[in-house]
Amino acid sequence: MHLTTIIISATLAFATGTNGWAPDGKGNQVANKTDYVLDGKVVDEACTDFDTNEIVTSGPCKYWADGNGGITEGTCSEARHEIDGGGGSEATFIRCN
Repeated sequence: MHLTTIIISATLAFATGTNGWAPDGKGNQVANKTDYVLDGKVVDEACTDFDTNEIVTSGPCKYWADGNGGITEGTCSEARHEIDGGGGSEATFIRCN
């Protein structure tokens, strides 16, 4: 059962053209709070252009905050952070804060 779930999840995650955006009822598309690795950077889905993998490093963003229609709005920003428990490795993150 677990293997089937993993295979289905992986298939859906890598399917061409899939995304987590959904309309807000006002004609706007809103992203889910999902991370992707694009161009070697960890990117919030809200910091990509709708229906593309184009990264937005600065500017307004919004994502679904909960299952009750709550939306969090912020600004995309890029920063480097240490990872791996302080071992000196760094990664670039683009977040909607």
